[in-house]
Amino acid sequence: MVSVMILLYQIGLTVVLILASPLLLFSKKARFGVSQKLGFIPQSAKASLATLKANNTRPLWIHAVSVGEFNAVLPLLKKLRAQIPDLPLFVTTTTGTGQAMAKEKAGAFATVAYFPYDLPGSVNAWLDAVQPAAFMLVETEIWPGFVHECHKRKIPVMSVNARMSPKSFRSYFKLRFFFKEVLTKFTFIGVQSKSEAERFASVQGSNKNIEILGNIKLDGLTSDTTSGGTLSEYLKGNVNDFFFTAGSTHEGEEAIVLDALKHLIANKSDQGPVPKLVIAPRHPERFEHVRNLIKEAGFKPKSFSKQEKLEPGDHVFLLDTLGKLMESYSISQLAFVGGTLVNIGGHNVAEPFAFSVPVVCGPFIQKTRDLATALSEIDALTIAPNVDAFKTQVKYLYDHKDEAVRKGNLGKNWIDKNLGACDKALAAIQRVLANES
Repeated sequence: MVSVMILLYQIGLTVVLILASPLLLFSKKARFGVSQKLGFIPQSAKASLATLKANNTRPLWIHAVSVGEFNAVLPLLKKLRAQIPDLPLFVTTTTGTGQAMAKEKAGAFATVAYFPYDLPGSVNAWLDAVQPAAFMLVETEIWPGFVHECHKRKIPVMSVNARMSPKSFRSYFKLRFFFKEVLTKFTFIGVQSKSEAERFASVQGSNKNIEILGNIKLDGLTSDTTSGGTLSEYLKGNVNDFFFTAGSTHEGEEAIVLDALKHLIANKSDQGPVPKLVIAPRHPERFEHVRNLIKEAGFKPKSFSKQEKLEPGDHVFLLDTLGKLMESYSISQLAFVGGTLVNIGGHNVAEPFAFSVPVVCGPFIQKTRDLATALSEIDALTIAPNVDAFKTQVKYLYDHKDEAVRKGNLGKNWIDKNLGACDKALAAIQRVLANES
């Protein structure tokens, strides 16, 4: 019965891919890695995997969909490399930005490729080539066909930092007759929180393979972030500057934060700090569009890609690059985390607190609800219910430095108390690998 359901699912996916083929041909974003996703192994990967096969060594396959998931798992990859140096690592991503980040940050110690489409030919081609000792999924991208094939080959399937939002849970629960069988094939599901554990258990009807690890993103905030560097040279100001970073912004949010900046400038006292806004769009393909939005708002944008410095009369800096957002947070007095003022669901609202920087976000926090709720309950995170309230809260924390510092410190202390998820994940991986040896 399960095999029939998997077959029907893969037939449906094939139809979707055929219908989407014009997009794959003409959209640059969709074309990233399409040949690898179809099961064609590039020469670089073949050479690396052939060496492993000659040494009779099987790698751990880690899949991180995009930049967010890869950044979350990077501290764990480094721990694996340090503590199990003989274990080869094979890292896949789905998006082009994720692939670029993985090659930059892990290419020196891992083989990096694109994850295949969840079709028999593509999946089997890659599994035959990689022959992993185990497969580890980061967060929530569950591919039934891939999991089913791993199960057939007796390849352990694990998940770390697993999450299932309330919205996703409703969909999975409706289809639990299918996903119950998929989830029970996981050797280990390491979830972020108790509520995540309850949602996974409800879908699969059991909690026997579920363990609460905590959020490995918190470990990454302290182990792989540094202040200063190139960006700080571009943003050099003086004691009267107030830096406000709007990170991972989406369409519609840049206009709101620019409006909030105008509000700060218009209501600034003569002795008040000079407001400076750093905007870091979530998606690189929007960089030029955001540059134009900044101009339309009446500001002269300076940008990282042009190696421009903020001059005394400048107010807006466009962070049109990847990998510098944490550095921007580190030199800010206030932060906004995107995907929360428009109905995206939010990104990691804890990141700025790694540097004791307070955060104001919007009401759409469904994808980061557990972190947002925990930080809100201790009065660290400010959740604005609407755009007007957002502007008011930004102005309040601009005017009340002591309150901003208090909130930032509360968030930093909470992060420090909740570290350790990487160590728990590492121990779980070692248990699974030991059973395979």
